[in-house]
Amino acid sequence: MPDIKALAQRVDDAARYAKEIPQLSEPITLADAYAIQKESLGRRYRARRAAGRHQDGLHQPRQDGPDGRPRHDLGPADRPR
Repeated sequence: MPDIKALAQRVDDAARYAKEIPQLSEPITLADAYAIQKESLGRRYRARRAAGRHQDGLHQPRQDGPDGRPRHDLGPADRPR
């Protein structure tokens, strides 16, 4: 059985530094591949949480129009003529 944590770190480092890694020399099963992926994503998630950069979903501040009301611009049909 391959060392899941070591392989996950290898994949994680390759993603962080944008470096390709050679194909694994030892054979792994599909379950091992999913375990490596799970560990790698867990490492990234924990690193982001530790750095305080975790954010669920996207957030954009509210944009108000010149009259102070929220602006909902859905396209040309909603614009006054």
